[in-house]
Amino acid sequence: MKRVFPFITLLILISLLGLIFFQYLWLKTAKDTEHSQFRQKFITAINESATRLVEGNQLMPQNDRPLNQFPNEGLPVELLKPSVIQRYSVDEISRVIRTSFEDNDLHNVEFEFAVTQPAANGDQIESPGFFDAYLDSTNFSRQFILLAPPSGSVFENIAKEEFLVIIIPNEKLVVLREITWFIVGAVFFTLIITSAFFLTIRTLLRQKKLSEIKSDFINNMTHEF
Repeated sequence: MKRVFPFITLLILISLLGLIFFQYLWLKTAKDTEHSQFRQKFITAINESATRLVEGNQLMPQNDRPLNQFPNEGLPVELLKPSVIQRYSVDEISRVIRTSFEDNDLHNVEFEFAVTQPAANGDQIESPGFFDAYLDSTNFSRQFILLAPPSGSVFENIAKEEFLVIIIPNEKLVVLREITWFIVGAVFFTLIITSAFFLTIRTLLRQKKLSEIKSDFINNMTHEF
């Protein structure tokens, strides 16, 4: 028993450590997979947002303000200067992005955005928390895309160059939230197996102690006779 006990303890300990290690690898793989899927959804969502902003049916004057008309043509001045910044308010852009997020299963994901013109005197419109999120560069995920009119459209060569920038603060927390149940399950089963390990060791220690007491008792009885 004295020789077998350390061997059994070592085997159980190695098994426990191996199980914890493989669970760690499993969780890491699940996290990496979820992160990859999240980034793909994010990229798809920003592309859809850009398409909706440039050519979708939501293209309408900001806040329903009146448009100047050219005589005899009836063409709005705003449409002859196709600018997302001019056509949309912050709330309207936010709704377009939210719709694209929802369509790509990015539910309840917070985001900040800006539409910017890179020219020296270019305009910019942004959400209230954009600059705070942008400064926290270690925790956000950022994507940007050129807001270009469709190829072959009448606006292709006259549109102002604009970029849509979307930031998701705390991207890591968003990904971890998606695998919460994997983490909870892994921790739960690890605790169960760890408890079983210590109960097994405790039982073996008790049996070892009883065996030693029994052996001492037999030896004492043998000496008396």
